[in-house]
Amino acid sequence: MTRSLIAFALPTLACAAVHAQTITVTTAYEVIDFQGAQRVADLPGPDRRVSFHEALAAAGNTPGPQTIAFAVPRSEWEENLFPGVAMIQYDSFLLFVGGDDTTIDFTTQRDFTGDTNPNGNEVGLHYSGPTSAIPYLYIAANRCVIKGLGPTFGNATGASVFISGDNNQVTGCMTNKFEIDGFDGSATGNTIGGLLPGDGNVFNIIRMDSAASGNIVIGNQLRAVNVFGDTLYGPCRNNRIGGPSDAERNTISGNGGSGEEGIPTGVQIDLRTAQDTVIENNYIGTTPDGLAPSPLINGVTGISVGNACSGTLIRNNVVSGIERTGTFHNAGRRFGTAIGIFAGSSNTSIVGNRIGVGADGVTPIVNVTGVAFTTATALEIGPTGIRFGGTLPGEGNIVANSEFVGLYVNFRTTGATISGNSFHSNGVLGIDLFTAGNGAGRSLNDASDLDTGGNGQQNFPVLTTATLTGISLHVTGTLQSLASQDYVVEVFASATCDATGYGQGERFLGSAIVTSNALGIAPIDTTLAVSGLTPGLFITVTATRVATGDTSEFSVCTPLVAGTCAADWNDSGTVDSQDFFDFLAAFFTGIADFNTDGQTNSQDFFDFLASFFAGC
Repeated sequence: MTRSLIAFALPTLACAAVHAQTITVTTAYEVIDFQGAQRVADLPGPDRRVSFHEALAAAGNTPGPQTIAFAVPRSEWEENLFPGVAMIQYDSFLLFVGGDDTTIDFTTQRDFTGDTNPNGNEVGLHYSGPTSAIPYLYIAANRCVIKGLGPTFGNATGASVFISGDNNQVTGCMTNKFEIDGFDGSATGNTIGGLLPGDGNVFNIIRMDSAASGNIVIGNQLRAVNVFGDTLYGPCRNNRIGGPSDAERNTISGNGGSGEEGIPTGVQIDLRTAQDTVIENNYIGTTPDGLAPSPLINGVTGISVGNACSGTLIRNNVVSGIERTGTFHNAGRRFGTAIGIFAGSSNTSIVGNRIGVGADGVTPIVNVTGVAFTTATALEIGPTGIRFGGTLPGEGNIVANSEFVGLYVNFRTTGATISGNSFHSNGVLGIDLFTAGNGAGRSLNDASDLDTGGNGQQNFPVLTTATLTGISLHVTGTLQSLASQDYVVEVFASATCDATGYGQGERFLGSAIVTSNALGIAPIDTTLAVSGLTPGLFITVTATRVATGDTSEFSVCTPLVAGTCAADWNDSGTVDSQDFFDFLAAFFTGIADFNTDGQTNSQDFFDFLASFFAGC
């Protein structure tokens, strides 16, 4: 909102603590006729009614916590415009909450007139004065509770609810726009939503601005969340959207629009000049059950981490259904990126998310592009310090069912570590490192790995063999890259190979560190103990340079073949009890040199048992 429009006289705030009182609003009209100190004891005025303006003034001027309730007679409702809703009508005075510890419980109207609006709330706000950037309800106080506000309508272009105070809570509201603004250095510790049934709000947009910090958005159904710090008042810090429990989850979908030339627009979660933001366990772009694309029109980006953002954590979200088709001059073009990390951002962690699938991790929900680490112009330096996935339990992301690529790294972005994830069923490539000029598509290795582009065009390993013996996966090959460097080689299995012949990597199997010699060659000879594999799968690998964090594209697919199992003593193709009995017979006749040391002894027996019970 425009800051100059909030320079008005405020009621004097008293701080002495007394017992809470309830002020009941009994008229929808804008009247202020009570006299004296305009405290609770001075209500009502000569007209014997209490307006919302009078209730707010009395709460601000009376020491201690106050509760504002509603009992507006139905004869004063604007039912021709808002059937079943008691609209508070005003055209001049700002609705201002200046008293700390004030509770405004709009749901109390239901106790007076019943459930007149089964699909929403019973009290709303109607401003009919001159067009102004003021909010409908301004909370400048601390520790207030706003409960059950309904629609806001009229000539005010500001937020439905605007908070500049601290430690307030907003629950059960169904209205348009909500804003927390720290332009005066405050706006901390506010909670939008809650953990109890009915605490969640239904808003179009929640916006945090200008150093608003330490605020929590949980349990809501929203179209968009914007966190926009600035250079004048400072960055927004330590805000959290969602949380680890189901009760803290937000559904954030439907913030779609259209721009010039028919290009679709809209971002579901948009971060700018924000530090240490946590986005956790939300359903973004989907229905509230996380199993289908939203019936609303999504924007073209699910989560956007933009300029001057740092320390962002994106964890355990579903980000799916981000796909649009252009119109007019862009008719037929497809748009949509689930997660975009843009120039000027740093130290972003993206772990445990389901991208292009539902909450079950299986149901396909298409995005056009899964993940982009990118820049807006050819002159910008890309985002830095990106960690996508990880090898600890729960850190890997699923990236699937993208029409275009699963994940791409723009040609001016380096240091993007891509580890421990599942890439499958993406339309072009699982991982695509763009070349100069934004060239997309498979990148070939170069002899000395001195080329440039996304992640420095890190070379991928070349596999020679992938052999399965029991639960032992043996992988051999070579990585040719920079000299005298350590690299993490990650191994993946997929049911099918990508149409390009390179990747993808549906199941992360494990990793090993290899070191290149003076010629830049690092031999790969790795054995991993992995259950659940069968010959006929396809094995792929990636390489990540330890010194820089640059991860390669996927290697060429190598078919997984069956190896020879020493515990299969009778060469039947399986390891079973008959092998055990056959080995015993050979052992007791002195011809069971299992470890091929030239003699049959107890060590052969123990070695056979170890192989037998390991299934090789």
